[in-house]
Amino acid sequence: MKEKREIVYLKADRNSVCHDPKIKIQDVMSVQCADPAICAGIKNKTLYTFKKNDDQKKEGKKKKRMEVFSMLNVIERIQMDYPDVEIVSIGEQDFVVQLLDAPMAPKWLETLKVVVMVVVIFLGAAFTIMAFNNDVSVGEVFGSRSGRSRFPSASEKSAGDGKRKTESIRNRNFLLSWTGSGNFGIL
Repeated sequence: MKEKREIVYLKADRNSVCHDPKIKIQDVMSVQCADPAICAGIKNKTLYTFKKNDDQKKEGKKKKRMEVFSMLNVIERIQMDYPDVEIVSIGEQDFVVQLLDAPMAPKWLETLKVVVMVVVIFLGAAFTIMAFNNDVSVGEVFGSRSGRSRFPSASEKSAGDGKRKTESIRNRNFLLSWTGSGNFGIL
């Protein structure tokens, strides 16, 4: 009777981006197997190691480092360690791995950015609420230096006849005019 072989399924994406120069199989493809020991061993197998380019760092250039792999080469590497395993590829036959330098932003800088954004959003929301409550009159929100606002208050706006209302609306650059019947008409 023929011995039952373990089946390993590999699914590679067409493009993968890694930040560590030592590329493992789990970084670029999915591995599924019924035996967890075999699956863990395959996932942690090193596929490729990018060489350090000190010349690029000295010149200040950031060149994209890419490598193209064939699934046949990956299967060959796996079968060197696990010869009794049957491997089935259900993904791409060729795939690209790109190495990018890991972003090294200091933690305090990220915290500072968050605090600044929270303060700006809070002040913007407070300003919006104050301007809305004063009928979008920013002059009334802050007032003038003499203590009297340059803009008329809501009670001053409502005082007067219909002619004053029409002029007030025109002065505020609205395209609608108040008619005496309670309807708006286009200027």
